[in-house]
Amino acid sequence: MLTTIIYLIGALSLHFTDVQSQNAFFFVLLPLINILFFIFLLWQFIFYFAMSSFSNDESGFFDLLSELWHLGYTIERIGVFHALLNIFFLIINAISFFIAVFYYFDLFWVLIRGQ
Repeated sequence: MLTTIIYLIGALSLHFTDVQSQNAFFFVLLPLINILFFIFLLWQFIFYFAMSSFSNDESGFFDLLSELWHLGYTIERIGVFHALLNIFFLIINAISFFIAVFYYFDLFWVLIRGQ
């Protein structure tokens, strides 16, 4: 939940930052939040692969690779439907994470270039 709130605050700060504004909130405070959010995203991107996406359940990138590698065993253990549903959700989780990261990095890059 905290990660979702950080994503929301970071996305809103990236969206509303205006370095040419006369208001100090838009050209001082929001860029500072953007820098902190950028550091947070880099930290989360690096540890997404090492720490299974900061969760105790199986939702990380390497868990997805492990599930795909051991698909036959998983089907034997929990059945075809549940195994494919689990893999489907792991793929959706990975795709969503990478889309969010690249979207935010693109917004941050536009902010740095000033366009």
